[in-house]
Amino acid sequence: MPCKRESVNYTPMINEFRNRIHTILRWSFAFVIFLCFEGISSVKAQIDTDDYNKARLLIYRADTLIKNQDYETAIENLKQAIALDSVIREQYILLTRACFYSKQLTTAKKYLQQAKLIFLEDDELSYYLGKVYGNEMNTELAIAEYDSAIIWSKINGTDFPIVYDYYASRGQCYLQLSKYKEALDDFDTAITFNDSKASILMWRGVALYHLNKKDEACNSWEEALEMGMQQAEIYLNENCK
Repeated sequence: MPCKRESVNYTPMINEFRNRIHTILRWSFAFVIFLCFEGISSVKAQIDTDDYNKARLLIYRADTLIKNQDYETAIENLKQAIALDSVIREQYILLTRACFYSKQLTTAKKYLQQAKLIFLEDDELSYYLGKVYGNEMNTELAIAEYDSAIIWSKINGTDFPIVYDYYASRGQCYLQLSKYKEALDDFDTAITFNDSKASILMWRGVALYHLNKKDEACNSWEEALEMGMQQAEIYLNENCK
């Protein structure tokens, strides 16, 4: 009697095999993509490191150039450094210094505004930008920057050597706006940080005089003159006789 073969259903086996092949291919593809991204990241990191090192070298050269009073070349070096790596704070400070020395305040303003978008809580950058606006006679914007500098200095530390001038500079802006009480308050605060600046005493005298405090104003001018501020003598001769 012929042997009867039982029919076997291979469909489940084929489907399982197909699923395993798909899984293997999917994971293989994912692994290849991972390796590609790792390779790109490694290359990018290498490029970033190279740019950083080039920028640091340009910054070092610029610092030396500034000390040698070659401000134009220093500025060009620092522009190149910023183009290579824009998040090194030191280069913006050096660039500002070189621009101030060479009276290139438009360039200083451009890069200070750029720096403030990166370093959001930096009192020194705000102070320098305030100086630029003050030079442009844009008094309101200057005051806003000095306000910012003063606020952040209270967080970052008021032991920074130029903090006194945050207040003194804002005080001079208030004088220009005839806000003599605000000016006097700022000059008094500036003196608490640095009592060796005769110019602060002179401008303090101006604020006092406009507040009808003539005797105090004359005393402030006398003290400024004793400290070597010759301009104070003009105020004394005109107002204290």
